[in-house]
Amino acid sequence: MKKFLMLLIPFTLVAIPNAPSDLQLKALSSHSVLIKWKDNAIDETSYKIYRNDKLIKKLPPDTTHYINNNLKPSTTYKYTVKSTDGKRDLLLAHGYNADKSSWDTFVSYIHSHEKDRKIYRFSVDKDGSIKKRATELAKKLNRYQIEDDSLIAIGHSMGGLDLRYIVAMGHLHQNDKNNIFYKAAKKIHKIYTIATPHKGTGLIGIDDATKDMEDGNMRKFNQKYPYSLYTIDGREVKFLAMRFKCGEAVISDGNHPADEDGSDGVVMVKKQIFNGAPYTQSIWSAKHSDLAPCVQNETAELKNVDILDKIFSQKGLYEDRKDIVFFNDNGCKGDEGGAFSSSYKSGEVNCITDSKCSNNKIASMMIYPHIKDSTIYLYDNALNHTYNDWVEINIENPKLTKPLCIESFEKPLSEELERAGVSMEYHRESRFEKGIDGKVSAIDVE
Repeated sequence: MKKFLMLLIPFTLVAIPNAPSDLQLKALSSHSVLIKWKDNAIDETSYKIYRNDKLIKKLPPDTTHYINNNLKPSTTYKYTVKSTDGKRDLLLAHGYNADKSSWDTFVSYIHSHEKDRKIYRFSVDKDGSIKKRATELAKKLNRYQIEDDSLIAIGHSMGGLDLRYIVAMGHLHQNDKNNIFYKAAKKIHKIYTIATPHKGTGLIGIDDATKDMEDGNMRKFNQKYPYSLYTIDGREVKFLAMRFKCGEAVISDGNHPADEDGSDGVVMVKKQIFNGAPYTQSIWSAKHSDLAPCVQNETAELKNVDILDKIFSQKGLYEDRKDIVFFNDNGCKGDEGGAFSSSYKSGEVNCITDSKCSNNKIASMMIYPHIKDSTIYLYDNALNHTYNDWVEINIENPKLTKPLCIESFEKPLSEELERAGVSMEYHRESRFEKGIDGKVSAIDVE
């Protein structure tokens, strides 16, 4: 057994916001030591390592270890790890048919309560396409000398789509260091979207903006720019969709996802998320704008400053995500036939009576990264599972780096799916029958 002569003193922690935990020191040789900790902070800007009260290294956020080399044997060292204040600056992106003045209430509140945060907000084309608006926003953002990974971006309505486009395009153009989207995306640490129509508005478009937000076009947008593209230089750009509706709020306790009925007068709650990406379990009471047709006299979303308190405090923002999604056509195409979260097992759902799935219209299934161990049973008879066609899909120790599609419930899985920890069995009651494709009447998620 090797003996090291270096002496180590347990190190001190100074942390704003959340302190790290599970702290460890391990001598790797007589000249180096491994310092490890658990990252508990959410919006820290950096970690700083001090040795004998002298700063020796500044590390990026989300770091969990550091190796200190060139140490002297028979020497005592004291280490201190500090997580720096997470008060990042803000980028505010407005929605359709609005401009930067729509944020006036938020800005006044921030100036009163968060004086040390800078605010960036720009007016872009009110009814332009997502591409046009996002290009304008990226160019304006790049005119400022803003540090990388330093902005919390908040987008209301279509502004959330503009932010998504910037980050996805930045990811796709990382090899071009002069690309405007890459340069802008590098500045963004996290995105919050407020009542953004990630799955469309359900309306027929009348201009470039509203045409982009039609259900079919948003489905194509989500497929082309999935949440798995939200990384810049290996760093995940975090995301959270905040949901709103007219009427009484539905606040989750963190143990059960909230129901998803209703709308904010413009966007259905179910359409305020996109699959595979995190969203808040809770649904807050607010209307889309002052002009939104709500029966009660709800506050407009951008006048509800409680949203900001949630963002800044990070309290009560319990996350969920749709990572099991069914489609009505083979190959994960066509309309969505149902969506579930592997974190919150739904049990058995009758597609004849429950709006969570489409009766006799489910033909394929998409699974997304971050999915947890699950078993999914599909039946062609909601009332009798004993003598009917069925499919059993097992997901065990999943290893997904991108969304993967089970293109048919009557064909063997691809090697890529099997390598990702997915297996499937299926049964036909009669060899003369087509089987379960397109005839799913019940789903059991365990």
